[in-house]
Amino acid sequence: MIETFLLLLAGHLLGDFVFQSDALIARKQTWRGLADHVAIVTVLTLLMLTPTRLSILGPVAIMAASHFAMDWLKVHRLGDRLWAFGLDQVVHIAVLVGLAVTWPEMASQSLWGLQPSPLQVQIYAALAVLCGGVVAVWVGGVVIKKLVEPLSPAGRAANTLLTTGVASGPIVGMPNAGKYIGWLERGLTLTFILIGHPEGVGFLLAAKSILRFRDVQDQNDRHQAEYIIIGTFLSFGWALAVALATQAAVLHWLPKG
Repeated sequence: MIETFLLLLAGHLLGDFVFQSDALIARKQTWRGLADHVAIVTVLTLLMLTPTRLSILGPVAIMAASHFAMDWLKVHRLGDRLWAFGLDQVVHIAVLVGLAVTWPEMASQSLWGLQPSPLQVQIYAALAVLCGGVVAVWVGGVVIKKLVEPLSPAGRAANTLLTTGVASGPIVGMPNAGKYIGWLERGLTLTFILIGHPEGVGFLLAAKSILRFRDVQDQNDRHQAEYIIIGTFLSFGWALAVALATQAAVLHWLPKG
């Protein structure tokens, strides 16, 4: 059952975050755009499951239908808010859990289920790392952006470089640099934890603090300084939590010793 859920989760995360562009998000206001998004999620889920039997198509169809219904409700009724995003993801994950409980054999009926046991566990461990990376980098970016938006310094434009990629002032550097910096710091934090060098996180945080010192030293702009500090700690905190959860998942398939 756990293996089936992992395969379903990997397809969902890739389709809902990595392969969902800003342009596609905007197009989800239309039936065609929403259908395109659900089609991408469905195809990626099938690629993760790599089915060897047609019986897998039934549960995948249920996933696609529920995803379409929940996304339509979010886009047309709930709006672009943090609680709506959370509810949307909770419903999606709950459906995946239900499918994994009802059809736990999907993993054994997939191409992975035909592989030798040592290779299977390595594949599942790699998928756990993949899921952790998406949650740390892409999902973290969305969550942190929505968390800090209410704290945005009043009267600032939307493109100031911040550690989370959330911005509220005039452009002072490369477009979208803040978003990419946030991706890098969370990705590196996850990497340091998984390779067994947590001290690297401290080095990364220290380096980021030095680079950001000029942005927070102006006492006349305390709001901006506090905004940056909150974003920084939220970003690192999210990445650390996801890294520890990912590490536990990997050890489930590749225990030490």
